[in-house]
Amino acid sequence: MLDSLGNITNLGIDTTGFLTDGYRYIYERFGTVGIVAAAILLVSLVILLLSKLAKISFNLFRFVVLPSVVVAFVVSYFLPFPFDRVLPIAVAIFSVVLLIKG
Repeated sequence: MLDSLGNITNLGIDTTGFLTDGYRYIYERFGTVGIVAAAILLVSLVILLLSKLAKISFNLFRFVVLPSVVVAFVVSYFLPFPFDRVLPIAVAIFSVVLLIKG
């Protein structure tokens, strides 16, 4: 039993070895120019990923969080329902609206 647990824990991915092997492969095939091109590609992909993540979070706030809080406040102010009971329903409704809009 302990041997199988030890084998499972040894299955982790060694990212430093992966990066070192990738660096060595690119350097042997393309030289310094290949390393610079790979770095530019990697940085541009990270920037693209971060910009998409920022856009998704901004849309989530703009189309789900803000309208849900406003609707829950208005409903709880004018109707006899508590805010904490209305908010999950409003979030669900506006999440579906965002999915349909998306």
